[in-house]
Amino acid sequence: MTDDEVARYIAVGLDEYVAQYAASSGESEGEVRRKAEEQYTSYFPDGRPAPGHQLMIMESNGDAVGQTWVGPHPQRPGASDAAWLYNIEIDEELRGRGYGRRCLDLVEAHLAQQGVTELGLNVFSDNNAARGLYASSDYREVAVTMTKVLPHRSS
Repeated sequence: MTDDEVARYIAVGLDEYVAQYAASSGESEGEVRRKAEEQYTSYFPDGRPAPGHQLMIMESNGDAVGQTWVGPHPQRPGASDAAWLYNIEIDEELRGRGYGRRCLDLVEAHLAQQGVTELGLNVFSDNNAARGLYASSDYREVAVTMTKVLPHRSS
């Protein structure tokens, strides 16, 4: 990505992540934004990807169809054989046409050429299309985090 594309990606990506996470987790948007901004600051110091992080535009016949962000595995940041898929996104109007699978295949091949043997990711539980893609691509669930928002009771 160019510098302008990276800046747009960071701004839009942060806002989308905050909205999705706050809606899924029940945490306040303010708290989610604070945590996300801390992470993004470490992942994109000075507005550029930190070492090991890669932002890529996915194209078909010269036209952008989506983007991906891969980087070090957060639980094993020093491991050169493990990576993390932080985001994969196909333009909304192009979804359901096989671009997601092709993008995932290309990312996996790209990382394999770099010696990566394991790719991890998180997916929001209500993102059924993504969960189906990952399951059909041989990803397996290794943990499930659950939450419940309890009703507020005054004392």
